[in-house]
Amino acid sequence: MPQSHLVLVDSSASRKPNEETLNRADIVAHQTGDRRSPIIVIRSWQNEIKKYDALAEVLGAEQPLYSIAPPDFETLEAFPQSTHDWVDFLRPRIEAIDHGNDFTLAGWSFGGVMALELAEALTREGRSVRQVLMVDSRLPTKRPATKPGVKMPKWIGRLGKHLIEYSQIETRRERLAYAAHRLNPARRLRKDRARKQRRAVAKRKNPAGDKRNLSEAERDRAERNSVITRHTRERMSFLKRTIHVAYLKYEHHETQIPITLFRTQESFEKSGRDPTLGWGPFAQGRFSVDSIGGGHDSIFETERLPSLANKIRRSLESFEAEAIRPSSESKSHLTGRRERHPTRTELDHGVRSNSPGPQPPSMHPE
Repeated sequence: MPQSHLVLVDSSASRKPNEETLNRADIVAHQTGDRRSPIIVIRSWQNEIKKYDALAEVLGAEQPLYSIAPPDFETLEAFPQSTHDWVDFLRPRIEAIDHGNDFTLAGWSFGGVMALELAEALTREGRSVRQVLMVDSRLPTKRPATKPGVKMPKWIGRLGKHLIEYSQIETRRERLAYAAHRLNPARRLRKDRARKQRRAVAKRKNPAGDKRNLSEAERDRAERNSVITRHTRERMSFLKRTIHVAYLKYEHHETQIPITLFRTQESFEKSGRDPTLGWGPFAQGRFSVDSIGGGHDSIFETERLPSLANKIRRSLESFEAEAIRPSSESKSHLTGRRERHPTRTELDHGVRSNSPGPQPPSMHPE
């Protein structure tokens, strides 16, 4: 995969770079304070810079915050073809940040998935990653392969997904609740109304994002940097297709990396009302879940940022408090014992850590 000279741009400088410069940068320093361990965010979309600028401002000057840009190449072949390729793309960018070998990785949506994969790779190399903050990142699920030219009706795919989710629910009471939720006719009306509202808000906030408002040169570039998918005949940007392919190829595996998952109600519903968004069976280390307000695409809205920032601070402080406990308290972690996986009902009332011994509840509703 091609690598060029890496560019780091300080977004927190008194003379802030323009948007074009920030979008071209490989790494953006949103906040460069040195009193705390830095947070390094893996961005999966170019338009996330303003979100992390705003988050850095709310977190305060003492909390360093960097973000790494997603791949941006002229040809589809140059983009990562799997999560392993993504890790290879991200590794030199991590090295270019002055983090003192003590940092937290984070990411929203697919960025959270890649933050976890990168943490795994760095840990295998003997590097120290404090924890991974996953912001509304659902566990990628493989979809059944279809023959070229054959388009599966969406309702069949959704039905199969719901049947699988139903079969995985453990108690009769939860199954009845799931069926009642899925069969509620008012739910479809609410979803359609919410989708229209999101589109209207997005157009008001970013009218340039509407292709009808693009210049001819910008429209030509968008056409060149996109591809028509083989099965659905949908036009996708190179980056969007790369993310979709990485999702489909994702291999589920257990991990000992400490994880804090921030989830929205929207993703909770889309994951079959699984509080862990699918990660529960695979997270074998310290694992906590925190609910946050808003939908998947509205987490970083101005009125929601203070709450999200407080939850991030609490997660960082909790990890630091555990790290300085007397060694006698942590000896039980070396026994190799594992707790059973709790049911979803139990997870609704608290989140477990897989280390032995009593665990304080770490579920913090919005």
